[in-house]
Amino acid sequence: MLSFCLATQPVWCRVMERHPTARAVAFADDGFVHDDLLKALLACADIKTVTKEDSGLDLQLLKCTVYIKGHTIQEDRRKVRDCIESDEALHGLRNLLHESGNPADDPIQVDGIKCVGIPVGTDQYTSTFVYNKVLSVAQDVQKLSIMSDPLVHLHLLKYCQNTRFGYLNRILPPP
Repeated sequence: MLSFCLATQPVWCRVMERHPTARAVAFADDGFVHDDLLKALLACADIKTVTKEDSGLDLQLLKCTVYIKGHTIQEDRRKVRDCIESDEALHGLRNLLHESGNPADDPIQVDGIKCVGIPVGTDQYTSTFVYNKVLSVAQDVQKLSIMSDPLVHLHLLKYCQNTRFGYLNRILPPP
């Protein structure tokens, strides 16, 4: 993982120098760009092109998410489509317009996104995310009931399950 980060970090740095208003964070194979819609899309298109040219890696747009808050999904799809169609430099991002049939899996989102395991978005999105995380951990904890050694059981709870909530508690604002 460290080798991958060391290989891709110079690419991100070079690209972001060409986009002075954009802010970006990248770790491993996750990257986030923040700017006005058109400028963010231009930065993403640049990252896609340069990553392919320099590293032979292809940015998988179906795994990318464009989060635009404050509008309806239809308005935001139209905005992204208009940007992509009006600028030739963005034509390589057409897969962002893909609709999967499950709105939660679509590349364009208006309620929120998950960034490095943390929900970013509306209060409802964040609440639903945390609720689903609690259910997931509760199901995992029930699976641990087959452990016959209480010390192993305790260690799995303490160092595996408990850390998931600790991470959320450190990052999310209080309700």
